[in-house]
Amino acid sequence: GTDAEQLAAGATKNENHESWSQWAKHLDRYLCELERLLWPDLIILGGGISESYEDFADRLHCRTAIVAATLGNDAGIIGAAIWAADASRSHDQQG
Repeated sequence: GTDAEQLAAGATKNENHESWSQWAKHLDRYLCELERLLWPDLIILGGGISESYEDFADRLHCRTAIVAATLGNDAGIIGAAIWAADASRSHDQQG
């Protein structure tokens, strides 16, 4: 079977030729379940879908604020690089 995360992926929208409305139902269900489990203060959507956020934003109904990553598809790699640099500095200061 297909899991919820896979259904909410932007690639699945394209593969299944879904409209924004059809696909957003999967994303909304997935994000609301994450919200229920994790109680986040903010949900940041990255990757390719962040560039089309305005096409589906009004179809998301979580209580938690949802925003698109300003760095778009590069957000994850840039965030990982910043984290690694901070971790390295922290390690250097301890040693």
